[in-house]
Amino acid sequence: MNNILITTILREKGTTGVQTHFNELFNLYLDDHRFKLDAVTPFSHFKFISFPIFGIRKLLPEKKFKFISIFWYRYWHYVFLFVSLLVEILRKKPIIINAQCPLSAKAAITLKNFFNFKYKIFLTVHFNESQAKEFSILGYVSENSFYFHKIKSLEKRVLNNSDRIIFVSKYMKKLLEKEHNLDVGKSVLIHNWVRKVSEEDYYKRYYLNLNDNDFVLMNVGTLEKRKNQIFLIYILKDLKEHFSNIKLVLIGGGVCYAEYKKFICNYSLNKNILLLGNKKDAWRYLKVADVYLCSSFSENLPISLIEATRASLPIISFNVGGISEIVFNNYNGYLCKKNDKVEFMSKLVSLVHDENKRNFFAINSFKVYKEYFSNEYAKKHFDELFKVTF
Repeated sequence: MNNILITTILREKGTTGVQTHFNELFNLYLDDHRFKLDAVTPFSHFKFISFPIFGIRKLLPEKKFKFISIFWYRYWHYVFLFVSLLVEILRKKPIIINAQCPLSAKAAITLKNFFNFKYKIFLTVHFNESQAKEFSILGYVSENSFYFHKIKSLEKRVLNNSDRIIFVSKYMKKLLEKEHNLDVGKSVLIHNWVRKVSEEDYYKRYYLNLNDNDFVLMNVGTLEKRKNQIFLIYILKDLKEHFSNIKLVLIGGGVCYAEYKKFICNYSLNKNILLLGNKKDAWRYLKVADVYLCSSFSENLPISLIEATRASLPIISFNVGGISEIVFNNYNGYLCKKNDKVEFMSKLVSLVHDENKRNFFAINSFKVYKEYFSNEYAKKHFDELFKVTF
């Protein structure tokens, strides 16, 4: 049995795209007896110590101590991941460690060099341009700070010291290869993917008290500045004056949840906007929608959009990051300039009026899913990667 360890500073189960990615990877090789995949997280061992330490961070007022909060998070998650990973390496003697973030890769590289372990290190790039930039957008670090540049330096180091780099989008592959002068021979492109599901797995409209006459828009994602759902709320605010039956369903929690909820109440949008918070299986709600919307300022290759193609939804999105690898303009949706409200609304209104176009986009969305983001696609590419490695 060939053991492969999937390492992450996140919990094994959760609603993020990263967690969806590696859980889909477990599912991909569930019945393949050539390989045994196991997750290693900061919570794999010594929980009696780790939980109290992580709990201390939650006592800090995050808005007032943002830098301390993120430093505490990264430092202690790395420490406990490092120890847990060492335990699992000694137990399972893996042939590959697939790191899901730079800190996980750092732990694998450090242990390999110190103990002269023989495993290969694969780093999967999930972050958007840079984790340092993501933390800066969230207000945790300043772009001029030492810690910002320390994170950037770590990214360059682990990218150059990993045996293979798995990019989930052409966009990030091209960007990081150029920025960090990477050896392109180590790079491999394997898109995010999601397993096939049946129609019966999706929730019906009555589950959300929606009826067949409603025109339903949907977005799934963490409520934060980068995801920019406030743009969609403003769009809905304007559209409801002309389309009384239009609804917007937002699924996700996050730092902006309270702010968005207050805005919705202040403008009496409660009947038109459903703020559902975090949902374990958010994809199950997708079939209640007529159109899927994405207004993120930056993205790598969002799994929520891939799930929208699987659900055969027309998509309207900003043309940022790797989204053009999912949404093909005028084929399965529309790509708009970032923050261009006039263009975005124009495309949306055209779809509201044009059922034939919506059906055309819907059929093509599922074709895109089958060709680029299915289990079969992913299994083929991972098998090739593992075969070359061995």
